[in-house]
Amino acid sequence: LDLASDPPLDQEDILLLLAVGMTRAEIDRGLATSLGETVGLEALSALTGAAAAQTVPPPPVTASDRTIGRADAPVTLILYASMTCPHCAQWIRYVLPEVKARWIEPGHVRLVFRDLPTAPAEAALRAAYTSRCVAPDRAFPLIETLYAGQDLAYAAGWPDAWIDGAIDAIGADREAVTACVANAATEAGLRADMVGARNAGVRVAPTIFIDGVALADPSLFGLAEALHPLIEGR
Repeated sequence: LDLASDPPLDQEDILLLLAVGMTRAEIDRGLATSLGETVGLEALSALTGAAAAQTVPPPPVTASDRTIGRADAPVTLILYASMTCPHCAQWIRYVLPEVKARWIEPGHVRLVFRDLPTAPAEAALRAAYTSRCVAPDRAFPLIETLYAGQDLAYAAGWPDAWIDGAIDAIGADREAVTACVANAATEAGLRADMVGARNAGVRVAPTIFIDGVALADPSLFGLAEALHPLIEGR
C-alpha cells in the first residue's frame, strides 16, 4: 500500500486506506451512486467495526450462484471475494487448485463464489457483473482468468481490456455480456450478495464459510483442518 500522495493524505484517509483500501473521497463518490451506496457503507462499517461478528449464516445456495463441484456434495464452501482484491487473487491462484484436487473433484465439496467488491469500485463492480453474465459453466473460468490478469490490470490502471480480454478468452459473446451487465436484475443479484455478506458479518475479502460457519483461517492448512472431520468417513 503506497500512502504517498500529492497533496499528502490526511490521517483519516490513511486510516481508511489501511482498513478498507478507499479514501474518504472514494467512499463519498460511491455513496452518490445506487450500488455504490452499498460499497461505501460496507467500507464504513469495516472501518468502524460494524458487522464484525457472524450473526446469521450466508443466504442459501440458489441456481443463480456461481458454483463448481457436485450439487449434492456433502460440504458447501462459500467464498466471498472481490475481483480487485490481491489477497483474493492469491487464494484463487494458489489455494483453489489444491481445493479442487483434494475436495471438489472427488465430490466432497461444492464451492460457491459470491461478490464482495472492494476498491477500485468501478473495476470491481464491472468484473463482478461480468462474471454473472456468462453461461454457468463459464463463470469460474472467467473468474480465474480475471484473477490471473489482476496484476497487469492493476499496473495499467484497470483498463477495460482486462475484462474484455477475459470475456474473449472463455469464448463468450461480448455484446450479450454487455447487455446483461446493464440489466437491473444483474445489479440486484450483486446487491443481494453484498447484503447477505454484511448480514453474515463479512468484513474482509476473502472470507470463507463452510456449511454456513465462518472460517477463521482461509489458508490451505485452515481449510484442511476444518474439512477433514466433515469429510472423514463419507
